[in-house]
Amino acid sequence: MRHTNLFTRALESIAAVTRPRVDAEQQYLKILESYAVTWDLEKAARDTWQNFFDANNGTLDDVNVIVRPEPRGRHSIIIRHPAEYDHRYLLHLGGTSKTDSTQAAGGFGEGAKILALSLLRDHKFSQVRFGSRNWILDFALRDLPRGEYVSSSRGLYADIAPAEYTPGNFIHFIAPNEKSAGVFLDAQDLFFRSDHPDFQKPTLDIKGVGGFRFLPSSDGKPQYGNFYYAGQRRHVDEQKWNTVKALNVWTRGNNLLAKDRDRGIITSSELLNVISHIIKNATKSQLVNVILGTKEAWTTVKMGETLYSTLSEAANHLGYTHHVNMTFADEYLADEYFFPENIKTSLIAGGYSICPPFFEKLGMRSVSDAYKQMGNHFIVQPSEQEQARLAVLYSSATLLGKKQVPVRLFDMKDEKSIIKGQHTNEFVWMSREVMGEPYNKALATYLHEIDHEHGGDYSATFSYALTDTIGDVIERTLCDPGQFVRLRDQWTTTVK
Repeated sequence: MRHTNLFTRALESIAAVTRPRVDAEQQYLKILESYAVTWDLEKAARDTWQNFFDANNGTLDDVNVIVRPEPRGRHSIIIRHPAEYDHRYLLHLGGTSKTDSTQAAGGFGEGAKILALSLLRDHKFSQVRFGSRNWILDFALRDLPRGEYVSSSRGLYADIAPAEYTPGNFIHFIAPNEKSAGVFLDAQDLFFRSDHPDFQKPTLDIKGVGGFRFLPSSDGKPQYGNFYYAGQRRHVDEQKWNTVKALNVWTRGNNLLAKDRDRGIITSSELLNVISHIIKNATKSQLVNVILGTKEAWTTVKMGETLYSTLSEAANHLGYTHHVNMTFADEYLADEYFFPENIKTSLIAGGYSICPPFFEKLGMRSVSDAYKQMGNHFIVQPSEQEQARLAVLYSSATLLGKKQVPVRLFDMKDEKSIIKGQHTNEFVWMSREVMGEPYNKALATYLHEIDHEHGGDYSATFSYALTDTIGDVIERTLCDPGQFVRLRDQWTTTVK
């Protein structure tokens, strides 16, 4: 509930006038009670607030409301604003003061009439009253006079009466219960106001255009936000709120979507077009802030999500339009979708964080960059025990008909590397951690790296060479198992 001292007295004086006006002029609006239009209560409440929102330059700031209990469990809802208007706008379908407004959500000239019909007929409101300047208008459902229609029916009337001058305009509805009044109060949150939580701490906000706020996960669970078109909330993809993962999005203008009398559902695709428009109007520094301000989602955002498309659009503009090269911590790597998954898994296990591919446009190292860099090892001198085990590996290669390729050792732990071995044209890199493994595993790593002279991990030539090596191992083991047993014993008797 929000109201200021300035309007409190006026609101309370309005609330005091609840009795029917005996001096009212009754006018039938040619709308039958059976008119097949139904609004749920939230939609009716939204339409009410929309009129005040439109008249107040696209905000509910300074729109004042009182809710108070009435006899028999009923509740009064009184909303007031300084703007004034002529009551004749309420009497005609098509009658509206919004025809010249490019920002107003309404403008079809039917809302107040359908609102009154819905509240009186479907939601059992006992009073639907509008007032401004020196008039009061009560909507009512009553029997039509004989001959007005082809059969006995009820219709919507407007009872217009003069009143003592009151500045501004107001509505005074009487709801059947506290719950219905609460729906009206809650519907304030469907519109922009300066203290609305969905608009606080924006990640990007461009005057006259729009913006968005990033919503990081909370307690490991994603947060879902809303979309506000010209400051008024719209459904995205389905008829419920909080469906936009990780974002609240808003526009200031009313010219990006087709005008919709019901402010209905928009698709995710339409939302992405809106976000694209916002991004295109952002400055370089604003886009940098978008990237940095969403850091918590860099490693978790997925393709197909609204936030992913938002960041991709921002990165494209920064990289290709503004030619920005940002600095990222070494732990962050830009993904490459066709890079081997097992290597990416090992990179993550090694402490790296993998981000979407578009980060490479901004200067982030790629996963292949990191993997290539791991080939630049610092050589460590083998201990006496490691030299003895290297001799066992060389003897094993000779026994299998392989050439003895020299081994250089590096420390996998000190380098925070994810690889155990790597082939070069002149020698094989092997981590000293491999030298501490059982004979069969160390020999398998050595033979694997030797065969890389035929190609990379995913090449056919390497696969064929490794298959041949496996066949040689099986054949030599079957022919002379004793030699491999002796080599294993030599390996085992050495101490790392």
